Amino acid sequence: MIKRATKFNWVLEPSKFLSKEEAKKLLETARDRAEVVFAKRRKIPVRDYLIIDLALSTGLRVMEIAQLDCGDVFIRDGISSLLVRNGKCGKRRLVRFGESLKDHLNEYILWK
Repeated sequence: MIKRATKFNWVLEPSKFLSKEEAKKLLETARDRAEVVFAKRRKIPVRDYLIIDLALSTGLRVMEIAQLDCGDVFIRDGISSLLVRNGKCGKRRLVRFGESLKDHLNEYILWK
């Protein structure tokens, strides 16, 4: 019989987050790799750059990003947002995002 842990001793602390500099470097590296292959129509680095930008810009969890559909993204003049249909504890919520991610999403959709 396999025993499963019922309690986790994992503590959320600042050392487990990316620093501002680390997040900036991650985004820059992803952007640089995407720019190299953008014209060649290689999809993976371009997609990865969008996913990293989306995660850093919105704070979505990995599973929330994986479950997004194109219809969940609302790009408008002024306020742009996306719908998380099945978030933590099954909750539904609307997440707003800024102009930088809005521009990136528009570029990606045109490229796609």
